[in-house]
Amino acid sequence: MDHFIEKYRANSDLLKFRRRDEVLTNIIESFGLEVLKAFENVQLLILKPDAVCSGKALGITEFLVEHGVEVLGAWPLFSLSEHHYEELYRYNIDLDHKKPMVGAVWHLRNQFVDHPSIACLITTTPGIAERQVYEVTRSLKGDSTPLMSQSGQIRFDFNGASKAMNLVHMSDDPISTLRELRVFFKEDFIRGPLHTLCDRRRTDDTSRSTMFQAARCVPTQTTDADFPAATLRVLLMITSQLATEAPPFSKHIESFDLPAAHNGPRERLLALDGFFQTLVKKDFSTFCPATSLSFRANALLQVSKVLLEMRSWDTQRIRYCRGVLKSFDMTINEWDFQMLFSNAVFNDALKAALQPITKSSTPLEGAI
Repeated sequence: MDHFIEKYRANSDLLKFRRRDEVLTNIIESFGLEVLKAFENVQLLILKPDAVCSGKALGITEFLVEHGVEVLGAWPLFSLSEHHYEELYRYNIDLDHKKPMVGAVWHLRNQFVDHPSIACLITTTPGIAERQVYEVTRSLKGDSTPLMSQSGQIRFDFNGASKAMNLVHMSDDPISTLRELRVFFKEDFIRGPLHTLCDRRRTDDTSRSTMFQAARCVPTQTTDADFPAATLRVLLMITSQLATEAPPFSKHIESFDLPAAHNGPRERLLALDGFFQTLVKKDFSTFCPATSLSFRANALLQVSKVLLEMRSWDTQRIRYCRGVLKSFDMTINEWDFQMLFSNAVFNDALKAALQPITKSSTPLEGAI
């Protein structure tokens, strides 16, 4: 048993906490070493609400299947409580963690409660059995900050929105997998049906069918879950109301073409930020030919200025923007607001993505 546990101790954040012995003892007493070993090449994947509700779940599954990953089982998760989410990430918000992600948990807890997600058990195909699923998916998911991910990774190719809304969660090792499964499923279900699934080998078509059955139960509800597009959408909504009193400003915003999605979230963000910077440096009075603006037009221009200055966002400013727009009967799509708000929560990560990447720069992984 010690040899099996030590195999993961060096690479598992979970096993570096001062309460690790408590965690290990509890899991082994509950399931036994046989069940734990059955999950040695089986991982828990959670497709987060931003992936599910934007209709990206099947695309992400297809991506994984093409890279040698099988889906053993998939279950929609409805009616979760904040407790489920907090328990899932309890060691990421622990003060023992070198990078406690309190902000992400605080921001995302309502999304997991109000919107569905999908839990999956995944493994590697026989062709790459010498590589465990944890090793394979670690390189496939991308940096926890999608803006710093790379082409060929989930969070890049499917345009993750922020460090909090980054599409997928994956357990780190078999010990984490069992601990996290217990958050959502009863122990008898884990020892029985889930344990049995671990011994099955599935074809690519079976993996796709399994995922499709789960995904069809979950309605898509969002726009495109794309942060640069969401920011531009909000500005276009504002400029549509400024076409009469500030037509030059409206035309400037409407003239911008956001690079296509295949360019990845960071390149698209850099293009958007470059465009915003040129507008911020201009004298806004040149956008307003009228000698005096109405109260409404002046307020909408002030909101536009806040949105253009992405590098200075904080949660209070984004709430201010939503409040002003609401007072004029203008509603930001809830998911668009969540994307703006999450990048205000993690504005340091946003600003870091807007800096040139040097050769010495290395992506920082995170479990959120």
